[in-house]
Amino acid sequence: MKWRLVSYTEIEQPLAPYVSVHVVGIVESPDGERAIAKISARGSLHIGMDGELMRTEREGLNVFIPV
Repeated sequence: MKWRLVSYTEIEQPLAPYVSVHVVGIVESPDGERAIAKISARGSLHIGMDGELMRTEREGLNVFIPV
């Protein structure tokens, strides 16, 4: 099922001596269901982009993967 990115933000978490950046967002299904997800993207992001939503077994997180 395709999901659409509604909103996103980057969260910087400084952990000495490294800085880790996480991207999280709100995604919406064609049925209007919304979910919060970690975004796995290497390129640029934009509102309205389509992708797939997967749930990680070990961490129990939603992960949005842009297509």
